[in-house]
Amino acid sequence: MPGRLPRTRTEDQTGCDLPTVNKQDKIGVFRHAYTHYKISVHAWRIVLSDEPTQDLPANLRWVDLADLLNYPMGKVARLIANKLTENTLFQ
Repeated sequence: MPGRLPRTRTEDQTGCDLPTVNKQDKIGVFRHAYTHYKISVHAWRIVLSDEPTQDLPANLRWVDLADLLNYPMGKVARLIANKLTENTLFQ
């Protein structure tokens, strides 16, 4: 069943409205344990229906999927990036 995700920081920073997401668009659930707590991140595949209307903050940029693994990131973001780059469906 399609559902609207809550407004995200990405939407706020780009000016793009993210589309409705279907269950089959889920990339996966990524879990990680820190010293005092555990997290579960649910990642979804989306396609922007329009071009970003706002400039990104100086510390953010759009990158090609092929270059994604060249950037520093935390453990959970790295798990998601690895999943994205190993799956040719997203390329």
